[in-house]
Amino acid sequence: DRTRITVLLACNATGTKKLKPIVIGSSIELRALSDINHANLLVTYCSNSKAWMRSDIFAECHFNPNLNSSDEEPGHNDSEELHST
Repeated sequence: DRTRITVLLACNATGTKKLKPIVIGSSIELRALSDINHANLLVTYCSNSKAWMRSDIFAECHFNPNLNSSDEEPGHNDSEELHST
C-alpha cells in the first residue's frame, strides 16, 4: 500500500506573485489537523482517492480572474495592440 501526496507550487516568472500551495492527499480529514482551523493553514488541502491533481481541484483552488488582467505588469500587452494590422 502506497501513501502519496501531490503538491503544487506556483508563481509568476519573477517570483513576485506566489499562489498559495495546494497539497492533495487521499484522506478526507487529516487526524493531525483535526483541531486546527483549516482556513489558517499556509496551504490549501484537498483530497481525492488517488491524491492526484485534477482540473476541477486546480480551478477551485487557484482560479483568479485578476491574474491575467493586470495592465500594470510589464509582460502583459494590450490585446488590441497585439491584433492590429
